[in-house]
Amino acid sequence: RDTVVHPTGPAEEVAPAAEADGEARRRAWGVSAGGALTAGGTGMELTLRRTADGPAGALWTGAPFVLEKKAGGVWTEAERAVEGEFVWTCEAYLLPPGGALTFDVDWSGYYGAPEAGEYRLVKVLRSEQGEEIPVWVEFSVAG
Repeated sequence: RDTVVHPTGPAEEVAPAAEADGEARRRAWGVSAGGALTAGGTGMELTLRRTADGPAGALWTGAPFVLEKKAGGVWTEAERAVEGEFVWTCEAYLLPPGGALTFDVDWSGYYGAPEAGEYRLVKVLRSEQGEEIPVWVEFSVAG
């Protein structure tokens, strides 16, 4: 089983078929994600792109994100640098059809600097119709 983490809630385990369905929905929505790690590996310049496909209107995301680490073939939330619930600000980043959105994500205050391993930064995109899909960028940290 794989794990998909929603930034606004706890980790939710889903069967591989559901994970594949999520990937198919991302393609149907015309969404792709890419990123470049910042110096020191404590953040990422994240770029979300969208073709004209998918739900009508803009997609949106907010400040919440989750940093996951892969261990034993399973994605789980990376070790937190702080205890308790994260507090997020209320921005809404809009991704219109045919558009791109680039913003900086700094996880140092939440997760610190990641140790060596495989990671992914996960965000959730929402449609004006109330649907949502997770999107992520995978990356490695050398030891």
